[in-house]
Amino acid sequence: RFGISKASASAPATVTLEHSPESVVEFDFDIVPPPVRASMPPVTKEQTAMNDMRKAQEDSIRIAYMNTFYTPEQSEALAKKLGLDSEKVKDIMTDARGNWRVIESFLNEVPETDRNKAIDLLSVIAVKDLNDIDAETLRDHVATPDVNSRHFKQSILNPRVWLEQLTPYKHVFRNAFSETERNSFRANPDKWSKWVSDNITIDTSWNPLGFSMHPEGVLKGRKADTHSAAIFFVSGARSFGIPARLDPVTCKTQYADNSGKWIDVDLFGKVVTPNNPKGRINISYTHDGGLEPKYYPQFTIAKISDGIPSTLELGELLPVSQIASEPIEVDAGQYMMVTGRRMADGSVLAKIRIFTVQESAIANVPLTVRHATNGVEVIGNFDAETRYKDPSGELRSILSTTGRGYYVLGLIAPSHEPSAHALNDISAIKDEFEKWGKSIVLLLPEESASRFDSSLYKSLPSTIKWGSDPDGKIAKALKDGLNLATSDLPIFIIADTFNRVVAVQQGYTIGLGETLLNTILQLSE
Repeated sequence: RFGISKASASAPATVTLEHSPESVVEFDFDIVPPPVRASMPPVTKEQTAMNDMRKAQEDSIRIAYMNTFYTPEQSEALAKKLGLDSEKVKDIMTDARGNWRVIESFLNEVPETDRNKAIDLLSVIAVKDLNDIDAETLRDHVATPDVNSRHFKQSILNPRVWLEQLTPYKHVFRNAFSETERNSFRANPDKWSKWVSDNITIDTSWNPLGFSMHPEGVLKGRKADTHSAAIFFVSGARSFGIPARLDPVTCKTQYADNSGKWIDVDLFGKVVTPNNPKGRINISYTHDGGLEPKYYPQFTIAKISDGIPSTLELGELLPVSQIASEPIEVDAGQYMMVTGRRMADGSVLAKIRIFTVQESAIANVPLTVRHATNGVEVIGNFDAETRYKDPSGELRSILSTTGRGYYVLGLIAPSHEPSAHALNDISAIKDEFEKWGKSIVLLLPEESASRFDSSLYKSLPSTIKWGSDPDGKIAKALKDGLNLATSDLPIFIIADTFNRVVAVQQGYTIGLGETLLNTILQLSE
């Protein structure tokens, strides 16, 4: 028997299952979005022109600001001056973007003996952190005493534990505990876990949204939710020179022993528990030539504990071939695999498989992504002889550009967030579009085409052809021919040169590139 409970404000959704340990439960279901009922006010040509003028001004301000960022040449000069690896410095300084002054100042002021450690610190934090980390936080963490551990760089020097705001917490912990206490914790991390369990009260009421508390605040108030308490444990451990982390797959609180082995910590039972019995998951998948499933967009695996599924962090957007290259070690117990395929109409073909991982055994789990069974239908018409302007200003027909057969036509706008997301989605699966080999024609409004900077999208497929939509005639033809409520961009269609449209996407939806490609793959089945 299988059941899913409805989530409420006070309780999360739960999954319950009564079955023998060897049995597997599997079922399919469709997720169908509600129909779009756009009700936007009409916009006059004068309003559109005024908005375009403002966008052009915004573009010029942004570009002028971006021109102040560090260049590769400046990075090489800085590396030479400080005697550092030029490639590492180039990656760091260019990724720092508008925060380059903070990073440059930090590298210049760090003592020569700590410069390589400073590079290690800057290399281990995320690009997003390079964009906004402050000098005080960098100075605090580069002062981390050296520890002979293979986990030093990633799990001691590294300021980030999970997704919390980075703060200069290490000196706070070192000042709050005597040298004798710090040495005792480092020699026996169990004592640190017991200190946390004895002195930090777990509060389940006052942080319902689960915001990560600063470790300094937890130390001062001696109260935290369970997740913030785990971050507190890891932050303190790293401050004392103990390698510690939240496991990237299970989010378990862990420290590494002298051999480098990760030990699970139960902060709330006030003891370090023996590691749970382990098993392994072997994912089997046969690539049928379509889009290779990736973690999160097409499939996830969750462990079910006390009826509540918790998704394993196997790596965002990692392809199944990489995740399944060898069996994944996990705690023994009950698991759930969810797969999904997004269709052109926004619906998702989903499948759930619930299985059990036995202690010291391998669970062989096939990964199956459902295919549409009803084929592709013609939903409208668009004249392939319709003309657009190519980059030289010459009028050309869609047919003369694409040749006979299917093609993708996209209408996008410059400095337009939904259009930018759509282009990034297409870039993410560039190789698959190039294997398809057909043309993707991308058109911009004629009046604003000059403001579009294609250099921001260097990873787009080579099959893309650029142009503009003279007087908005193509946008109007699509609106009228496909009964669209508005002409809002972006608009993408898949059509053939017999004027048949088989798919349309208006506005940005998550995984737009994947949705287009799934429809394309159905055309060849």
